Amino acid sequence: MHTDTDTDPAITDGYRRLLCAVLGRAWDDAHGRNEYNRATARAWLNSPSAAALCDWLGLSVERLRQRVQA
Repeated sequence: MHTDTDTDPAITDGYRRLLCAVLGRAWDDAHGRNEYNRATARAWLNSPSAAALCDWLGLSVERLRQRVQA
């Protein structure tokens, strides 16, 4: 398995796209009508995992969390 993402832009781009898709799905669920999905998405967005994902993408997790709560 190839794990050196610093040397292969295609892999880095793929990871970025995947993580953006995960973040987008969580955003949609956090604002959706399904109460269970909304609660679990909001809980995940407040977790250390979401913070790590935002850090890897270069996004402000605090800004994201403020906008989710708005």
